[in-house]
Amino acid sequence: VVGKRCQLRDGCHVLPDAVVAPETLVPPFTVFGGNPATMVCRLHDNITADFKAFTVQYYANFVTAAMKYKQERDKDALIRLQDHQQQQGKQQDQQGQQQQQQHNHQQQDRK
Repeated sequence: VVGKRCQLRDGCHVLPDAVVAPETLVPPFTVFGGNPATMVCRLHDNITADFKAFTVQYYANFVTAAMKYKQERDKDALIRLQDHQQQQGKQQDQQGQQQQQQHNHQQQDRK
């Protein structure tokens, strides 16, 4: 719970079930928790580099997973397309055979 007019600065973290009193300033790169919320610890100075590294790694994994999903989806779509084309080819072959048989019967009838 965050009270009215609280200021949460960059990189701060409020723990679950913490109750931040109204008009509290939560400094950057700190962890607040408890009831009422107080500073539990201060994050180290290089935390921005850690955040950046985590974010880059997260999105690299996210993009990789999304690309794998897209490749699987495209593969399934290609298989469905090939199946559809095969079915159309079989239908066209059957129609061609029927037309050939009709043509042969007409030729025999003329003789």
